[in-house]
Amino acid sequence: MIVYNRARLHRDSTDAALTKRALRAAGAVLVSVMDYTEDTYIGDLVAHILDGVNEYQSRASGADIALKMAGKAERGGTLGVAKIGYLNIRETFEGREIRTIGIDPERAPFIRMLFELYATGKHSYTDLQQAVTIAGLRTRSTKRYPAGTTLSINKIGRILRDRYYLGYVNHKGTEYPGR
Repeated sequence: MIVYNRARLHRDSTDAALTKRALRAAGAVLVSVMDYTEDTYIGDLVAHILDGVNEYQSRASGADIALKMAGKAERGGTLGVAKIGYLNIRETFEGREIRTIGIDPERAPFIRMLFELYATGKHSYTDLQQAVTIAGLRTRSTKRYPAGTTLSINKIGRILRDRYYLGYVNHKGTEYPGR
């Protein structure tokens, strides 16, 4: 089996050993374009070392990303794709690109309308769905749905319960004031 790089195939040494065992049982060997190892006991040692280093790098990168995401949330930043009614924006500040969130001029009025109608206490989720759909609310376009889709009743319920719309960012069960 030919792979570009051992690290792309498996991220930990246990998976690497199990893959190697399965390949040997099938009468095959693993050949990596970037990490050449022979099918000998010395090659096995080199492969084992490479797999251990790959596992370490994968875990270290994951820990670094988790730390950075937690820091962003603590500072009130949004993690990931912006919620409906907002947009992910890239701005340049003092020569650095900053990724932030802005109001979506197309969808934000519909989200406000959703909350205002719900606050009256006179509308069910089905009524709310019909009202915002008739008004023109659609999700962002995707490859599968270029024109976007209507919001499901379930999605409307999640939006109405989401404290993000009150200005809070939630990360791993902890709530932080948003920026």
